[in-house]
Amino acid sequence: MSADNIKELENSLSQINARIESMLGKSGWTVEVAMAAYDEQGEIERKVAAAKGEAYAKPIDVGCVPSVSDSGEFFLQSALLDAFVIFRAKTKVSTGKYTDAGWAVVRLKRCMQSKFGYPNDEAFPGHPLYGKGFSGLGIFEVGNSKWEQTLVEQNRIAFPKTTSWNLRHLIFQFKENVLECLVENFELRIENRSFAELAAEVMATAVRG
Repeated sequence: MSADNIKELENSLSQINARIESMLGKSGWTVEVAMAAYDEQGEIERKVAAAKGEAYAKPIDVGCVPSVSDSGEFFLQSALLDAFVIFRAKTKVSTGKYTDAGWAVVRLKRCMQSKFGYPNDEAFPGHPLYGKGFSGLGIFEVGNSKWEQTLVEQNRIAFPKTTSWNLRHLIFQFKENVLECLVENFELRIENRSFAELAAEVMATAVRG
């Protein structure tokens, strides 16, 4: 992409940022208007970052999002590669609002590396991908990620023929924590059983492999 095209995208981003700033707190700033504006903002942010060869975050539609009030996230990773995350989930209904869906149980297949914890929602603007399509609670995939390549280069010290594992850099954004992981793929299901039962099931699965 040419420098002129990048400049055009940056101008579009400045315009949507200014529009959002001018509308905050006003009577017409409904949930629907806000979501549309932030979706447009995120899409332009991703295009700018991609055009510059930088990492960016793209939301993944899995049919639910973490609860904004208390997602109660639980993360487990074992030496058997697959990892698991459980969180309270909400789904969007026809009115555009979100309703409780139960617990989301996610199996992260061949999780090669992970980071779990800070930042929370208040420190979220300090995340490296903030302003590059990464905003709000949800599940994202990182484009132009350099994380796997870092692992490949480390592995080549002992195994010079290492190339790539074709992993996906995923981010799970919760209110109090962020989970980032390098995985082959993932599976998500919604359950209405108790957390204790689901956690025990996940623990047993992690031990069996």
